[in-house]
Amino acid sequence: TQVTDVGAQALAGACPNLTWISFSSTQVADVGAAACPNLTTIHLDNTQVTDVGAQALAAGCPNLTSIGLSNTQVTDVGAQALAGACPNLTEIWPSQHASHRRLDAADEGGARPDLDIYSVSGEEQGDGEGGMAAEHQ
Repeated sequence: TQVTDVGAQALAGACPNLTWISFSSTQVADVGAAACPNLTTIHLDNTQVTDVGAQALAAGCPNLTSIGLSNTQVTDVGAQALAGACPNLTEIWPSQHASHRRLDAADEGGARPDLDIYSVSGEEQGDGEGGMAAEHQ
């Protein structure tokens, strides 16, 4: 669709209690919905989001529990920022640019045993104990 960062920012500003949103396959990039403190789920699959956007989400959306990043430009840097800043995060669907090994290594010592890291194919890659999502859209 034609939704861009401008539209996403307007939506975030107009809906401060927003808890779930999908910007998948839109023109949203790094600014998007980074200022939604009540947001728990966001799908950014097939967008131009980079580590800058992931870090902005980490800073502005501390209550995230699930984030879809497949087919984005987010690397380990952005995924680790999310895992570190969002204590309730239990699911990351990372982009092909994120190394599951490096994300898992960042959690050595079991700091986030509740965090499941999925591959784009939907296979669980993390060591979390959370349930497998039936389908990722």
